Amino acid sequence: PESIARTANRCRQKLRPADPTDLNFTVNSDYLPDDFLRSDLRVRDNRHLVMATDQQLTLLSKAKVWYIDGTFKLCKKPFTFVRSGNCAKQVPLVFVLMSSRKKRDYRTIFHQIFGPDFERAIWSAATDVLPHVECTWVESSLWPPRCWSVFDQPIRTNNDVEGWHHSLNRRASGKSQLPFYVLVKLLQKEAVLVAVQVRLVSERKLKRVQRRKYRQLQAKLFDLWQAYEDDQQSADGLLKACAHLCNAPRME
Repeated sequence: PESIARTANRCRQKLRPADPTDLNFTVNSDYLPDDFLRSDLRVRDNRHLVMATDQQLTLLSKAKVWYIDGTFKLCKKPFTFVRSGNCAKQVPLVFVLMSSRKKRDYRTIFHQIFGPDFERAIWSAATDVLPHVECTWVESSLWPPRCWSVFDQPIRTNNDVEGWHHSLNRRASGKSQLPFYVLVKLLQKEAVLVAVQVRLVSERKLKRVQRRKYRQLQAKLFDLWQAYEDDQQSADGLLKACAHLCNAPRME
């Protein structure tokens, strides 16, 4: 069986275009799903490919929170794979193959996805974020605490995105560094599943997989938040209680 599979893979490989070895290659649209490749961006000597379906972009435009993560296992050089999305059940909404991860690369990609107005606003604020944390993240009208605070939020990390990456690796049969056109086909299959997943979530037939330990922690956090909103807990007491739950080091 293994020798038959290897023979079949070699035959399929002969039918595909040659796998790119550098960034100076022409994407063969005959081997890409229709309307899946959205942008082919050039940033100096680097190149980034943005892929998504119409439905993914529609959902992305309506999402209030985005979660972003990168993976390296499935992608061959010269690309790295970044995915972003938002849902109570992890649903991929944009795929980006990146050949570099510098600030100017992210700036170009965000500009393409968000539009120029958002790009100018976010990077003008991010310029001084480190030396002026209070100005940018607390007193700022652009990024007030309600925009970044995880208070009363059921999803506070990008663990769902990492979990989706692990499941994608499994669906690739544990293979790493997939050929370019094989990887694109795999991502397009994931994109097609979004419609089914969204419908199942809306019908309450699909939900996040969460370990019992974290479900219990979630319940305790919501109890603390409710006590604070009912004026039964001070802000200082809430922070200390949350730190205790999360085993954070105590600061006097």
